[in-house]
Amino acid sequence: MRRARCAHKPAGESGSTRCRDGGEHGSGSKSVKATFASVILQIMLVYLVFSLDSIITAVGDNHVPKGNVYFGMAFSLAVEMLNIRMRKKGARTVQLNPPHIPGD
Repeated sequence: MRRARCAHKPAGESGSTRCRDGGEHGSGSKSVKATFASVILQIMLVYLVFSLDSIITAVGDNHVPKGNVYFGMAFSLAVEMLNIRMRKKGARTVQLNPPHIPGD
């Protein structure tokens, strides 16, 4: 594939450089910055897709009614949403009492 030559460059020059008019020529792609949140979201989506795929594959071999599968997935989703909500609110950890041994 032949790259377009900048009108301001001599014919022998190549590579990604800035032209006199301010444009950049020769690179062919632009870099995109990824934020931490977008990377985590993408990882979660890939994880979700593969998890659902493995569940559907496993269930397809055992002939379990679809209603049971959907209920299980909805229940799991509800539990995870509660976990996320509890973590956001900064729920305190449970403080356990010291062990009580009868006869001491």
